[in-house]
Amino acid sequence: MTYLFALVNIALLIIVHEFGHLVVAKLCGVAVPVFSVGFGRRLVGVEIGGTDYRLSSIPFGGYVRMAGSDPYGYFEEGEEHIDPEKGFLRRPLWQRIAILLAGPAANVFFAIAVICVVLMIGDEHPTAEVGLVRPDTPAEQAGFRPGDEIVEVGGVEVQTWNQAMAAFSRLEPGTTTVAIRRDDNPVELSVTVESPDASASRRAPDFGLRNPRPVPLIGVDDPASPAGMAGLETGWLIKKVGDVEVRDWVALNRALRALDGASGVEVVVAEPNREARTWEDRTLYLERGSWAAAEAPGTDDAAGWGMYPAVLFVQRVSDTVSDSYGFLSACRPAAPPRDSPARLAGVASGDHLLAIDGRPLLEWADVDVGVRSTLSPDAAPTEPPRVLTLDVRRNGELVSFEIQPEVIADQDNTGMNQVRAIIGVGGAGYAVAGPTLPIPYPAGDALMMSVEQNVEMARLSVERIGHLLVGAAAFDQSLGGPVAMFTTGAMAAEAGLFSMAKFAAAISLSLGVVNLFPIPVLDGGQILFFLIEAVRGRPLSAAMRERVLQVAVLGMVLLMLAVTVKDVNQFISYILDG
Repeated sequence: MTYLFALVNIALLIIVHEFGHLVVAKLCGVAVPVFSVGFGRRLVGVEIGGTDYRLSSIPFGGYVRMAGSDPYGYFEEGEEHIDPEKGFLRRPLWQRIAILLAGPAANVFFAIAVICVVLMIGDEHPTAEVGLVRPDTPAEQAGFRPGDEIVEVGGVEVQTWNQAMAAFSRLEPGTTTVAIRRDDNPVELSVTVESPDASASRRAPDFGLRNPRPVPLIGVDDPASPAGMAGLETGWLIKKVGDVEVRDWVALNRALRALDGASGVEVVVAEPNREARTWEDRTLYLERGSWAAAEAPGTDDAAGWGMYPAVLFVQRVSDTVSDSYGFLSACRPAAPPRDSPARLAGVASGDHLLAIDGRPLLEWADVDVGVRSTLSPDAAPTEPPRVLTLDVRRNGELVSFEIQPEVIADQDNTGMNQVRAIIGVGGAGYAVAGPTLPIPYPAGDALMMSVEQNVEMARLSVERIGHLLVGAAAFDQSLGGPVAMFTTGAMAAEAGLFSMAKFAAAISLSLGVVNLFPIPVLDGGQILFFLIEAVRGRPLSAAMRERVLQVAVLGMVLLMLAVTVKDVNQFISYILDG
């Protein structure tokens, strides 16, 4: 069913585009014999105002047929009775350009309208619940804990995470009272903001609070711990503590804290069956005993039972590391694979990563930052990264490694090409957002916010095209064709109505922006022809336009073929990887 929603979604956006052309064409006096939803043979329809509004046999997209749009001056079959003066190419230049602009404009307005409606109904925002507290930060010094719900910051009430972070960013130097709710009890914390002279930054992201929190996928680094003695293993998922279901690491700690010193608890866990690619539920009993957790970054209630977020446990150690240029790797020379630094140093799967060069690790991003920092941005191309010290816990024992990172070229999460240091390890688990709250906005505010969001998305789209042209972005992570839109749309539909609406808005905006690019087979290319006509005082010859169009069509066909092959390859990999 989700794939059907995706198909309808994409078809609707094409219809919106063509409807924009239709409306402005009629306003400009151009005869429009056909407006079709779908392609192929006509199934049903009705003629209104000289236009046959029809439903065709292939219900994917649609088209608008304007009379007199053939550069050779021919009318389509069945249009002989139409006044030639109502032909598209007979209209003034500004009207032709307006008609072509109307399609992309319709997509842009549709995107703005959809986001506006979503904001008016009430988009979901993360609540002001703390997911992580960074060590050695003002937040830790103030006494914040994961699970705290921020209620007031300096007398300003907050509901959402963004509101809380904005309130923190506005704090003046000095001590401010922050009201929180901890385990349903009101608590007040004193937050000290240093003056600009003593602090490099006082912006909210550096305060030390994070909303995302790990999923309850556990890591066990000591077989003598309660978790180890009960038989729990790294990579297992905690589903229930007693009778309490848990959805994230904050909920897990809250459930363990509610035990109030109990000596043991029954837990329901999901064990991965890697061969069958399924999860199998098991019920185990944890007994606290006399075991004591070693001090570690982010030590919490779960750590007292020997359980840590699996995100900082090594899931795999690569045999080699190598450059990656994505889908077009075969088109560029690359250095041969090198031995994995982590493998050479002795790092093993299941190791609990604790610190890099003495800096504690709390998130996988800390590992990435720590390794990247070994490569100086001013270093010469042949200069290797400096050696780092990695501290891990393995079977309850602290182990340190001296590792010489390698340098590779690949892409970041946004598809931008990069050069970075790497040691060749991969983690398990991931983070999720906390609880959400719907926040409806008044119509005026929603419209302004929608315009701002769409302007920013359009800017990013144009910027990414620029990055592609200069080789700064990866092809396979920057472009997607119908297959990618179809599969992504299905995932958005599966996530809910709001996700599907946001996806529709994003794709509609992209269609509008991309269609304005000066490529002859797109609206922007036709507009370019008319602008040349305005400068020259006469249009390009039909033969010249035909040759340019032939080259453009060939280029678009090759591009779509490459994009489709890439999309299908990624889709098959996604299916095979489960």
